[in-house]
Amino acid sequence: MKSEELKRKLVDDKATYTDEEIKWLFDHIGDSDGSIRDDLICNSFGYGFFKEKFSLEQARFLIAQLENKDLLFYRINEGKEATLTRSFTCLLWDLIIRTNNDRKSRYY
Repeated sequence: MKSEELKRKLVDDKATYTDEEIKWLFDHIGDSDGSIRDDLICNSFGYGFFKEKFSLEQARFLIAQLENKDLLFYRINEGKEATLTRSFTCLLWDLIIRTNNDRKSRYY
């Protein structure tokens, strides 16, 4: 996945995301590289939900993945470094809850 292509989508009002891009973003939710995690993943999810760039199926996919992988508790008992994954999972849940609670949102 080309991060430059995803970065361009952040400034393109007509941009949409492919299922492959959504999966890539999700798979890198706790990436140790701050430029990927903070600048690309976090911003892409925020842009995607607030600007309604994700389809309903893509939003449902993200919710299902969060639930199935139980990322809020990712490696919590292993004593391994996984704080970034858990923290950014909370941020993604927040975006989902906020847009789901907005009557004007397509995700309501």
